[in-house]
Amino acid sequence: MLRIIFGLVSHGAALGVGFALGIYMLPILTAPPSPDTAALEQMAEGAVTPPSSVKTCGVTISCIGEKAQLA
Repeated sequence: MLRIIFGLVSHGAALGVGFALGIYMLPILTAPPSPDTAALEQMAEGAVTPPSSVKTCGVTISCIGEKAQLA
């Protein structure tokens, strides 16, 4: 009887560890390849930095260069 219980516990633990490793490893194994450095640099050149905005008491203040404008 003790042998059956030990077998169920050990096999259940092995099944649980295998399931957890499968959940952990599946996204890593199926991930698409990352873009190369040249593609990232090309996308970064076309990126536009939006002006910083601050919202205070329902009024949005956008700072563009040295001038502040109320929106």
